[in-house]
Amino acid sequence: TLCRLLRLFQFWHDMEVQARALEDPLGTAVLGRVWELRSAPHIFLMQAGFALVEAGTCRSKNVISILIKNIADLLVATVLWFILGFGFAFGDAAPTKGLIGTTHLLGTGLLHGTAVDDMLVTWLIQSTFCATAATIVSGGIAERTDMRGYVIVSGFMSSVVFSSVACWCWNPDGWLQKRGFLDLAGSAVVHVTGGFGALCGAWFVGPRAGRFSADGRMADSIEFAPHSVPFVVLGTLILWYGWYAFNCGSVGALRTDQDFKRALLAATNTSISGAAGGVMAHFIRFLQTSRWDLPFICNGILIGLVSICAGCDSVRPTSAFAIGGIAAVLLRGACSALIWLRIDDPVSAFPVHGIGGLWGVVAASLFHMKGTVLGDPTEAPTLPGQLLGAFSICTFTFSTCLILFMCVRKLGLLNTSELQQRRGLDQESNFSAYNMGEVDRYRALVCHVKSSHGATARWMQLELAKYVGGKSRIFLDSENLINLSHLLATVRDKVDVLTVLATKDIWWRPWCAGEITTASSAGIPIVLVMMAEGDEALEVNFKDLSLKVRSQLSETQMDILAPFGISYDDIERAYKGLEDAPQVPFSVASPTLVREGVDHVSRFMQLNVKRGETLARWSSELLSAARRQACRCGPAGKLFRDQRKGFVLIGNLHDMEAVAAMRIFALAMSHVSQQYRETIDLFCCSMLPEAQVLMLAKQGLPMIIMLSEG
Repeated sequence: TLCRLLRLFQFWHDMEVQARALEDPLGTAVLGRVWELRSAPHIFLMQAGFALVEAGTCRSKNVISILIKNIADLLVATVLWFILGFGFAFGDAAPTKGLIGTTHLLGTGLLHGTAVDDMLVTWLIQSTFCATAATIVSGGIAERTDMRGYVIVSGFMSSVVFSSVACWCWNPDGWLQKRGFLDLAGSAVVHVTGGFGALCGAWFVGPRAGRFSADGRMADSIEFAPHSVPFVVLGTLILWYGWYAFNCGSVGALRTDQDFKRALLAATNTSISGAAGGVMAHFIRFLQTSRWDLPFICNGILIGLVSICAGCDSVRPTSAFAIGGIAAVLLRGACSALIWLRIDDPVSAFPVHGIGGLWGVVAASLFHMKGTVLGDPTEAPTLPGQLLGAFSICTFTFSTCLILFMCVRKLGLLNTSELQQRRGLDQESNFSAYNMGEVDRYRALVCHVKSSHGATARWMQLELAKYVGGKSRIFLDSENLINLSHLLATVRDKVDVLTVLATKDIWWRPWCAGEITTASSAGIPIVLVMMAEGDEALEVNFKDLSLKVRSQLSETQMDILAPFGISYDDIERAYKGLEDAPQVPFSVASPTLVREGVDHVSRFMQLNVKRGETLARWSSELLSAARRQACRCGPAGKLFRDQRKGFVLIGNLHDMEAVAAMRIFALAMSHVSQQYRETIDLFCCSMLPEAQVLMLAKQGLPMIIMLSEG
């Protein structure tokens, strides 16, 4: 009982202390500052939301590069905001007539004066706003921008572009601020600035490889599907959570009851506008496609949140509902306009932030509530003033970013190559975001006829594997002929180069025709390895070849390709286009010609070829595969039991398949010798001059004869 009385006394004491603190003006001020301080980390969390939305919307082969750029945005923006940005935005702008601040550079002045808490809180919150504006630009130029050039773009956006616009609108001396321009939480300062920077970048950098057809037809635009819709949804929810701090925190310290009402109205309108945008986006998309388009719904939510930022504390909830709904309609129109203009914006950064921000600036004037909790109805922004501010920000941002992108391109640091884009920018990082033992992308796919050149294709795979880190990076089409859908999807989405072992009859095999046609339509480079027939080099007139398609490929064979949208016309067009493909003559007449052929193929495939690479540098997959193949050979075990140290391997050098089989056998024996820790010399006649083979035979070395037909 005594303990309960003591706890009750302590409770009364605490309540009395809190009541006195609430009556104390200084205590109220401190609590108000705590509100602002707590807003900063919530806004900071929005960076995680942007990273998830952008990474989920783009393709899996670029996830690592996107996350690196988002981290770079945060680091670069924070450092440059401290060095230059804060001074440019909130320093004394009177000498420049409100264009840019001139004090507080390098953090000077943050700890001086009577309003230290105001300065520090402003620096902290606005640093997160600055990083947000820079991150928006990364979405518009995702999946095709050099990391080095992007760091320059991000730094300039943070230190100059955003800071200048923030000075105009939020600095007490800013020229737009003095003209009554209203933008409470950044519809213009953050989102229009970031959105138009993204538009400039998306237009200047150009579309991603394969995004639009070469002939310019709008109908042939290829929509790259998001690789992870859960990422997009989770990122959207995190952003929505952070938006409450984004809008409510912009009200400032809650010193009075009026401040609290403004913050509460801002939070309410944020919820209503975001929800209205999502609902309207769903209805619009469902009417077009009769299905749920979850990524578009998420973009509808985001544009609703963007558009309410400017006037979130000065419009009625019913107006917030209208603002969000209209924003979703504008989103659909802006996305269609970008496709019509052939501007590739992977995450719809401009429609969501640029158009949403512009609409928010205009809506803040159109829907401004008279008799608002702000008090004086004369504070309502005028429509001409809002339009002037929006036009000025758009013009300044686009023109400045255009000069910036031109300079970065001049330095050769802007665009990545088409080959890098097809392989994925994560290749530069040497690891994948989803490294679970599966190959995300193949360096080459070998197209061949298994019945006539199966061993040759397998040997080619092993040879090329030396240059790419393992057999698993070279795909043989014969390994997946049962599932033609998967095979053609692999050619289209996961292959850097299609290598065709060209023979007289390969053109009339349905799967080979499908692979070549799919690669041609998707813009995948094709290398033709012209397989010699005996001593005669293979020559093909591709113009004549295209004319024979309808007579050589039967209707039954075409029925196999029809479900994949491949017609006679498509195959004829693809075969005719092979005239421009690199052709590599391939012969087994001598070891030198064989080696040159492999080197030529690897060079045309743009592999990192280093001659003389040893078998020890091959991947574990190649080692295990070769060992398994060798262990199946009955004579292998006997050879090691006899512990003979040297053998001569001979076979028909005029038979391509026999030569390939000998090469595979030689590789297999080499790895089996390593497995048994024995030293054995295997002299293959396809690798040595004839005179040397005869000399070894005369020395009494045992022979292994590779039997083949003929």
